[in-house]
Amino acid sequence: MRTFEATLLNEIANDPRVRPNLLAPEGPIDLTGQIGNPANVTIVNRSGGFIAIQMTPMLYECHTIFTPEKESFADVLTLAHEAQTYMFTHTQATELITRVADGNRGADIAARKARFKEIGRQKNLAPGVDAAILRVGIDDWALSSTESKVEGWSFHNLIAEAKAAAGKADSVHEDDDRHDKFVGAALLMAKSGQTMKAFMFYNRAAFIYGYEPIRMVNDSPAILDTGDAVITIVKGDVEVMLVKERVPRPSERV
Repeated sequence: MRTFEATLLNEIANDPRVRPNLLAPEGPIDLTGQIGNPANVTIVNRSGGFIAIQMTPMLYECHTIFTPEKESFADVLTLAHEAQTYMFTHTQATELITRVADGNRGADIAARKARFKEIGRQKNLAPGVDAAILRVGIDDWALSSTESKVEGWSFHNLIAEAKAAAGKADSVHEDDDRHDKFVGAALLMAKSGQTMKAFMFYNRAAFIYGYEPIRMVNDSPAILDTGDAVITIVKGDVEVMLVKERVPRPSERV
């Protein structure tokens, strides 16, 4: 999925059907430097890809380069969602932006269907060409991602099974779809080696929505006290080390 090889995207970028939309100076486009830079992230599939340019460790600007065939549009959206999951779980990124030049209808539709929302306008992105600035944040991804929901649901089932085996099944907290998504997103980060990011991301959500914050016991290997259990994450796998009586959420306390 991630690549440092520019051949495919160079070929697509210089396709006469694609080249005018990139608003680059005259002459051949060569993306070798951007794609080969390890600070940036390039995600590709058979139809093209995305280049995420690091602006700060937490902010990346995304550029889309795809073949114009109509049948490749589904590939664009699939890869956009996969790329966002990678960026938010494997890097320090907390927000992604993109710029869509006025008149580039295909790129505009793709960006908006890939969770990006317009936050402003830029004058003269290129001489005489204005653009929309669009953004997707880590919360937008977490609350709409299938991966985060499935991961959170699976984790809560794992804890429920461990508690049942320990005779503490009645201490499992009620179902909460939003909580599943935040837990799942944090776990995907931790499984990808972003333990501190996962810890800070989840606790921020906990403080906002009234969940019990987690406590980091150790960061390598990751050992986390969730209130319900103490878990460890080793080589991408979650293991329950200890189950506990459920700690009431702040909103449930009298």
